[in-house]
Amino acid sequence: MPTPSPPPSPSPRPKSQDEPFWIREAEREAAREAERAAKPQPLTRERIVRAAMAVADGEGLDAVSIRRIAGELKARPMSLYAHFDSKDDLLDLMHDAAVEETLVGEVPADWREALRLIARYNRAAVLRHPWLLATGDTGCPIGPASLKRMDESAAAVRELDADSAVRRALILAVDTFTLGHVMAELSGGIRRRATAAANTVRRDATTEYVQTQIDAGKLPHLADTGFTELLYNDDPESSFELGLDWLLAGAAAALGE
Repeated sequence: MPTPSPPPSPSPRPKSQDEPFWIREAEREAAREAERAAKPQPLTRERIVRAAMAVADGEGLDAVSIRRIAGELKARPMSLYAHFDSKDDLLDLMHDAAVEETLVGEVPADWREALRLIARYNRAAVLRHPWLLATGDTGCPIGPASLKRMDESAAAVRELDADSAVRRALILAVDTFTLGHVMAELSGGIRRRATAAANTVRRDATTEYVQTQIDAGKLPHLADTGFTELLYNDDPESSFELGLDWLLAGAAAALGE
């Protein structure tokens, strides 16, 4: 006599009915997000500029071309010209978009704190976008963010008891110090990365050679600075803050503040 088959197991309830509502809703939102990502995104000026900035951040300004950015956006190169007339226009837009990151918003009333805050924002933006040093040197037209940046600098020294020429000189001094320090930071970072990637033996040999010269008494003043730390191990942020302290303290003393 044949053995009767066991009764079929009840079908499991759909997973979505067993899970809490918020988990099901999160899954739905993830599916909607994936669907949105799969759809072609409209080509806008902002998307073009952000894509160009990302390329410049990662590979340098020379890597930015209309063809390259169009490829990043999966668009035809000619379609980008609906948003600007030339590559120079794109560089101008990139510059102003990066300068927007330097805006502090609320400028402190105390000129020392205001200039310090602006310097910190400037340093951070240039470290994120080193190509700003180049676009700033190409005579980019002053865009909306750049004008606002100038206005914030003027606001920073508005309470300073000095004539307009002194105020402008102080702004320039802080900007010059900030950009000079950033250039040194970027240069040191490039050297360290290149040395680490190529040949640490050369760096070690150089350090050892200079140390022998110090030990022989041939470099007495360099010995007092701490050669190794001076070249390789200084904390750039601490160095920046210390130099800024000196600059602002010196300006305050000279202005009788």
